[in-house]
Amino acid sequence: MDFSVDHLLHAVNDPYEVRRAFEDRYGWTGTRGGEHPDWGTHNELAYFNLSYIEWIGIKNFVFAAKSRFGREVLRSLSVHEGVGQFALRTQDVNGLAAEWASKGLPFWGPIAGHRVRPDGSVLRWRLLFPGQDGPTDYALPFVIDWGQSDEQRRTALTEAGVTIEQPNNLQLIAIHSLVRDIDSLKIRWERYFGSLDANKKYIEGYGTVADCFAGDVRLAFWEPESAQLKQELMRYGERAMQIDFAPKSNIEGQGRISLDAGTIHPQLEPLHGVRVQVF
Repeated sequence: MDFSVDHLLHAVNDPYEVRRAFEDRYGWTGTRGGEHPDWGTHNELAYFNLSYIEWIGIKNFVFAAKSRFGREVLRSLSVHEGVGQFALRTQDVNGLAAEWASKGLPFWGPIAGHRVRPDGSVLRWRLLFPGQDGPTDYALPFVIDWGQSDEQRRTALTEAGVTIEQPNNLQLIAIHSLVRDIDSLKIRWERYFGSLDANKKYIEGYGTVADCFAGDVRLAFWEPESAQLKQELMRYGERAMQIDFAPKSNIEGQGRISLDAGTIHPQLEPLHGVRVQVF
């Protein structure tokens, strides 16, 4: 089954203030999100075509503690602000659930979700979560189905007044994650999502990396070499720690970003727990 990267969940204490911080530093255009009444959370957003960053925070701690999604955000924030998980988009969440069930894989869902927009309209979707082997393991992506094609979704967002193009038409091109053991992650990943590049590569000064693509976005998993990144891995656990962007014109001129292009950069200053690189 084909997947595209839909969005990154960036758990933060104050979504609006964090959105403004990213706009100020990188010149992005963000947009108001809304509230998830059943989950006790609220968000702010920045779109990059149909992929987006979701700055998610706690609106109601009582409701959040009672919901699985809210508890995950609380758990992430108890460690550190940062990207706790990302979502892959599909148009057949029922088929994917049936596939996982036929393999005897543990999972949760599909479940219905909704968010109340600032104008009072309700946005709806369905989610599917893979099983998590252990609380300290890398949180595999969850899967979202918006119940419409990408073109229908693009039209719906435009009609809702959501800006989906950034200055220079920046596109998300890579998500870099730190893991303790690539081989262990590979086994878990391939149970649910298919091939993760088995040809691990060592890049001096950075570490060992294995890659795959979800649509046009490179997913890079690193066993870090630098003392700084090793310390971050020990302190904050396995998680995404850097996201890369490039203007659409650069991507169209070069095709997919090569697996050799783009590395983790410990020297980049994190903003609320995540590093950003723009090509």
